[in-house]
Amino acid sequence: MLDKQQFGKIVVSNTNLIISLGGISLSVNPTIDMLGLSNTDTSAGYRAMKRLEFKGNLIEFACWLAVNHLTVVAVNNSPEGEKRTERFLMSFKTRLYLMGQEYARCIMRIFFANPDIIFENEAYQQLKTEECDLKLYSFLCELRFDDYRAEKLGKRLWDLDKYYGKSIRDIVLSDT
Repeated sequence: MLDKQQFGKIVVSNTNLIISLGGISLSVNPTIDMLGLSNTDTSAGYRAMKRLEFKGNLIEFACWLAVNHLTVVAVNNSPEGEKRTERFLMSFKTRLYLMGQEYARCIMRIFFANPDIIFENEAYQQLKTEECDLKLYSFLCELRFDDYRAEKLGKRLWDLDKYYGKSIRDIVLSDT
């Protein structure tokens, strides 16, 4: 098992992989060629997969990496206590907004392909409740609809100006 610093280095060395995949519409089934990565970035991804003993392809790995990175950060920013679920969801939404559309798309891609990767995540298991599952599931479904809507308008998700009278920033950062 890697410590936080080692995992952080793997995330940083694979940022181009996450960003490239996140730039592809969720309506498309991406291939490695579509990512347009350099040989260096592709090799870094495969090396990290081997080091982490990840079973799957490079596309799934990018999604898994984004999910794990975001979940660990959100859980670590959610101290024990009465409102831990709310703190986790606010931290998850805030970090997702700050990380950008590319991270959001990677997380949504794996969420719709295999939600267990999110809901059975080791870090998430620390605070897993039915209420938290439901709120997180609902948030990711809403975010997918917003992404679809943005695509139809020819915009990026984070560039939507209005959504029922609110900016996408207000929606993502709204109370849980």
